[in-house]
Amino acid sequence: MSTPLRRSKQRDMELKGLAETTKSAYIYHVRRFAEYHGKSPELLGTEEIKEYLYYLIKEEKRRGTYVNYAYSALKFLYVRTLERVE
Repeated sequence: MSTPLRRSKQRDMELKGLAETTKSAYIYHVRRFAEYHGKSPELLGTEEIKEYLYYLIKEEKRRGTYVNYAYSALKFLYVRTLERVE
């Protein structure tokens, strides 16, 4: 089921001209972020992003490209789609 937030994010990714692989990666990372916190990203902010990225590095032992993709996906969501600058 597509939520209004997901539809907005999809539209913004299309307007930006992101590659299909990038769009898929961004959707994956935003979904994981929301699942980790058990809330919609609209209800979360900077501290939750930091906590999640720290979790990826410390608990899941993720590095490099994986963490960068997660960060980029969340930055795109919060800056471009939700129009938050924190």
